[in-house]
Amino acid sequence: SRARLNVLIVPPDIKKLEEKVETLRKERESLEKKFQQGQFIKSMLSEYKSVEPRKKELDQAFIKEGEELYFITELEQIAQKYNLDPIFNKLNDKNAAKDGKNSFMNMPLSIKLDGDLSQMLFFLSGIESLPYYFNISQISMSAVNKQKNISATLTGAAFIKDHAQNTSYDKIQ
Repeated sequence: SRARLNVLIVPPDIKKLEEKVETLRKERESLEKKFQQGQFIKSMLSEYKSVEPRKKELDQAFIKEGEELYFITELEQIAQKYNLDPIFNKLNDKNAAKDGKNSFMNMPLSIKLDGDLSQMLFFLSGIESLPYYFNISQISMSAVNKQKNISATLTGAAFIKDHAQNTSYDKIQ
């Protein structure tokens, strides 16, 4: 015949058992949180690794500090290629002050051009072919004469990476 083992659990042992169950539950929750955080970090690293090869390409969209006049010169060369004589105006920008969050600064700019529509379109295409990102926020055109000449003003902003307060950009009118 089988021997029966009867276990008598006394109240202090039940309390210790409940404490151990609670400790195990808290440890399990803590491990689940750590696992989820680890999965999040793993996911972020994977996304970073997929974007990192494009870092150089993305960095080229910004004008490097001190190369603002080079950017203006490139715009002038595009305009000259299509027989346009641009007038550049530096615009004031309330967001121009660099804050600690961003490593770039807006370079607001207005470009006035006189010519025909095809010249304007070629100029816009030339801007688009630049490695820099120039965000045009407004284009206004008006007829100048009956020879289909128009006057256009482009307003937009380029972005300067690690911009210092006194750069060559300040020399533009």
